[in-house]
Amino acid sequence: LCKLYTAKQVVWCASEGLEFFGGQGYIEATGIPEILRDSQVLPIWEGTTNVLCLDVLRAMRVDKGRGALVLLSRAAEAAVRAAGVGREGLQGPAAAVIEAAEETKGRISGLLGSLGGDDEDAGLSWLKPIAFSLAKIFACGLLIDRARLPSNPNHLDTAVAQAYCSGVSNAPGSVELGHVDHSVAKRIVEGLVEGLVEADSVPRAKF
Repeated sequence: LCKLYTAKQVVWCASEGLEFFGGQGYIEATGIPEILRDSQVLPIWEGTTNVLCLDVLRAMRVDKGRGALVLLSRAAEAAVRAAGVGREGLQGPAAAVIEAAEETKGRISGLLGSLGGDDEDAGLSWLKPIAFSLAKIFACGLLIDRARLPSNPNHLDTAVAQAYCSGVSNAPGSVELGHVDHSVAKRIVEGLVEGLVEADSVPRAKF
């Protein structure tokens, strides 16, 4: 699941990064086009996206989906813990993760129930969305769990959890930037810049 999801995310992130820099991003001298080209191999080698989805299906057939359900349950438990902390900004992401986990559980049951039947093709059409949902929901659970820790009062972690989990119910795919509240995005950028300034390592573009 990690390779399946992150490989596709890298291509998306590299493409968005190139677009972010506009015309400068398209110029070879910046190195960004090379990053985008190199990222294209990640969803291909060591198993293409479709092959890895079939691996997920094979694993679910062997254990009747128990492993996937455990993964979803752990993410939902992390969301419940975060919601119980009462930290501002975590209730929304936690609710989104719980809802997405329940929805994906239903999809898994439907997929496994369709195997060998007349509606198997229809069930298999959900395989890729299910695989991506499993990866994204678990990632959201980890982010929320980190943000809710008492030893971690970093508001940047909360903002990242808010932004990343905002589109979890729409998995597969990347977080839709249109779903991220502008104030949340601003806090993320400000937090990153503040961290860079503290480390005295603010990057300066060299074009």
